[in-house]
Amino acid sequence: MERLFSIVNDQGYEIDTAMLETESKDGMLQVIPENYVPPNQKRLFRPKWNFDLEDWEEGESEEVVLSQLRKSKFRELSAECTKAILGKFTSEVDGKVYEFSFDTEAQANFDSALLILTQGMEQEAEWTAYTLNGEVARIKLDKAKLIAVAKDGYRHKDSKIKRLRNELEPMVMNATKEELEHIQW
Repeated sequence: MERLFSIVNDQGYEIDTAMLETESKDGMLQVIPENYVPPNQKRLFRPKWNFDLEDWEEGESEEVVLSQLRKSKFRELSAECTKAILGKFTSEVDGKVYEFSFDTEAQANFDSALLILTQGMEQEAEWTAYTLNGEVARIKLDKAKLIAVAKDGYRHKDSKIKRLRNELEPMVMNATKEELEHIQW
């Protein structure tokens, strides 16, 4: 029968994996090299095989593990923050509330439209927005309306960054290993 093994170095750290036949065709047990060990089934940051205990253990200090887990959690939250920023935000135009896209292309469109309208090269811009029930709406924005919408877009982006940097980052940097699991975007 074939079994999966972790191949570990002299210090017990995994260097490879291999499938190994554990019985010969005549039913005899095959000799398994000492550095072929059962695969790690534990949730360890840096798994290390303990040859004396014949079991997996954490190969890093608790301090190093916690530091790495905090960094990993912050990267996860930062990605969620970016995703939230690149979503949609709401703004009121002519008494109606619309949703506006704020992906990278939309942000560039806001920048160029603001430049053109504030420089007086055009009087208005036609913009794609969405009603709150998801229907596409084309609306006309003059300079004042575009500035108001762009300000709401900025506030949308800024609120996400403030949440990440002012609320979640300090929480993550002071959290225990167990607390990190419960911190969500």
